[in-house]
Amino acid sequence: MNKFQKYNDFFRNGLLIIIVANVALKYKNTPSIAILYGGIFLAAILNDNLRYERWFNNEKKYIISLITSIGLCFFLMIMAGGNTIFYSYFLLYDIIVLLDEKKGRIFFIIHLSINIFVISIYLNLFNNIFSLSYWKDNLINYVLYLLIYLVNIFSFMSIKFNIREKSRVKKLNNELQEANEKLKEYSLKVEELTIKNERNRVAQEIHDSLGHSLTALIMHLDFLEKVIDKKPEKAKEVVIKSQDIARNSMKDVRRAIYALKDNEISKGLLSSIENLIENLTVSQGIKFDCNIVDESIENIEVNIKNIIYITIKESITNGIKHGQASSFFINLEKTDKDIKLKIQDNGKGCENVVLGNGLKGMKDRIDAVSGQIDFSGNKDGGFEVEVYIPA
Repeated sequence: MNKFQKYNDFFRNGLLIIIVANVALKYKNTPSIAILYGGIFLAAILNDNLRYERWFNNEKKYIISLITSIGLCFFLMIMAGGNTIFYSYFLLYDIIVLLDEKKGRIFFIIHLSINIFVISIYLNLFNNIFSLSYWKDNLINYVLYLLIYLVNIFSFMSIKFNIREKSRVKKLNNELQEANEKLKEYSLKVEELTIKNERNRVAQEIHDSLGHSLTALIMHLDFLEKVIDKKPEKAKEVVIKSQDIARNSMKDVRRAIYALKDNEISKGLLSSIENLIENLTVSQGIKFDCNIVDESIENIEVNIKNIIYITIKESITNGIKHGQASSFFINLEKTDKDIKLKIQDNGKGCENVVLGNGLKGMKDRIDAVSGQIDFSGNKDGGFEVEVYIPA
């Protein structure tokens, strides 16, 4: 029950009690009539309160109770007269505020018709309807009644509008609260996904950085085992180079875990590629043919340069580790439309290409910049990686 209805109950019951007292005084000389009308008023008060307190959520009982109140009101206005007409105004609250629009229109027409009929009886309209003097004396009374009736209608319509607005605001607040709850859930999911992606990035970063270095380190140590007794000077050179590789590997691991920097080419793409190749040319006779057509490649975005560098490094690592390659051809060129990278080796090759962590990592990085990467292997030997990145 809303507060408007509580106020309506309070004033309605107070007004009915006053009207009952007024009727009792009016018919004090005929106690039986006074008791009859007083009993009807009390029945109306009881019926109204039951309608609000007990039958408010039962549409059928509520409608029957409202019809009963209108009937009692009509009877009292006709028979008891006096101020009983005010009781009918309070029934407008039920009709305008509490009923839905369809039923409210029907009951409003009934209510208006009854009030016009009763006023017509009060003012003796039916006997003087064609009398000019009658209208001169009573026109103001009709106008005043109409204005009072309209004031009640607009007042209750305003109450209904306020109730609807509050209900709408409450509904919007509930929807907003639900949306906030969903937003919190989505935020948690995004946070979980971000953490997961960051973990994958760290794993890929470690794989890319450490995989190449460990492959080079193993090759140097294998070579060291062969020459340590026969060629001490060469062995010392390999040890020093292995130490450098190990130190660089430690830097890569720290960068991947703590800094998670995407840029591995702070000294430039070309010098980074040269340094990468140099780590593998001390021994084992691995040959590199590196062809970079346009040195303006250094002017491209740092992110793209980093992807190119990691792709070259991972391709070399895979070629040595899985294909036992001893020769690599690297071709890098830039045009106005795209950047092309090709890496070929003379390793064992393969008939079917399976995307492991290394190849999948390369593909994910190229896809992230709307590029294309193709892997092709030859069962008779050799493996090729071709990359196209929009400029």
